[in-house]
Amino acid sequence: MKTLLGLVVLFLSAHLYSTEIISACYTEESYEENAREKYRNPLNLMNEMRAEYSVKHQIANMHELKYDYELEKEARKMKTCAELKHGSNYRIARYKQDESVAVRDEFEKPSVKELHLSYSMYLEPLMTAFIRCNLTATCEFPFGNRTFRHRATFIDIYGYRGTFSVSDFQRGPPGSKCTHGKTEKDLCIAPPRSEMETGGATGSGQESKESNIGAVNSMVSYLFIALTIVFFK
Repeated sequence: MKTLLGLVVLFLSAHLYSTEIISACYTEESYEENAREKYRNPLNLMNEMRAEYSVKHQIANMHELKYDYELEKEARKMKTCAELKHGSNYRIARYKQDESVAVRDEFEKPSVKELHLSYSMYLEPLMTAFIRCNLTATCEFPFGNRTFRHRATFIDIYGYRGTFSVSDFQRGPPGSKCTHGKTEKDLCIAPPRSEMETGGATGSGQESKESNIGAVNSMVSYLFIALTIVFFK
């Protein structure tokens, strides 16, 4: 009986583990240390590129980007590769990137249409937070209808906006339309999170909730079976 109970517990543990696609999220310190192998100061570099982009295209509301471990809570809601998609208050780099490229191209109206290779989500002006998380499996992100698929072993999550549109960009001298002040690089200081979040789920919120409920129901069922074996054997 103990052996059988042990097998049930083992099966339960395996089931619980299999629902976790997020391995671990970097802290700001560990992210800087890991990324520094390629870049001297990766977060500062991203903000420098945001500042340069805002000067080049005269973006008045480009915000400063900060590493935010609080985004791990959103990451942990995703259990499978299929759930790695934009939510109501965050966006995942490489997910439906073709749509983001289309928005960027509409804003820039470039003469060359192959600029999608240089697109980066960290240039979206209303993003203020960022986190990187390793995955327990390799997940694929398609690019529109193309056969190319990006194979990812980690994800970058940006907050706290779940949408991206041309209206996110405000034209004008960099830093001229900041509601809560600006940095020395003319990047807007982020307002309270509640002001930045977009309302309404864009795909993953409800699905993640249903997935979590399903996982809990399954575990409850397994526990019931185990207890039945213990008391009636």
